[in-house]
Amino acid sequence: MTLKILCATDGTDHSATAVIQAAEMAAKNKGALTLCTVNIAHGGGRGPVINHWTDVQLEKILDDAVALAGKHGVK
Repeated sequence: MTLKILCATDGTDHSATAVIQAAEMAAKNKGALTLCTVNIAHGGGRGPVINHWTDVQLEKILDDAVALAGKHGVK
């Protein structure tokens, strides 16, 4: 039985499907769901490091994923 689930999201429809599946599995097994994102860094070396998303965009992506998981049985 799976009691801890880690689900990555990037705010796309494809990742929403993964969030729904993970939330339903966590709810069914009374397990914990952890949502995460990976902010890809571009540049570096001789130039500045530029993140793919701003902090505001990341917060929205995670807030949306939390809301979606909540609709499918995870607190």
